[in-house]
Amino acid sequence: NKLWVNNPTGTYELLKSRYNSFDSLNLTNKLYRKLRCTLVYDAFSIKDNIKNIFRFPNKILAITCLPLSYIVYLKKFKEVRNTQ
Repeated sequence: NKLWVNNPTGTYELLKSRYNSFDSLNLTNKLYRKLRCTLVYDAFSIKDNIKNIFRFPNKILAITCLPLSYIVYLKKFKEVRNTQ
């Protein structure tokens, strides 16, 4: 998580790339993985810059998941500090 916080541009690109790569999976797997990726993207956006949510491929899903993403943020990124 520290690596992600220290390289926000790369993290956003990685998460967008992951989100788009799930299209070839079956429906259940695709929905689960896209939702999970969206939650992490939103959580990272809360940590870094909330405006980045509007750069996500599915903006409606990103905004809808924001309350759940806050829980992910608290678990994954709240205590991680930028060491630059």
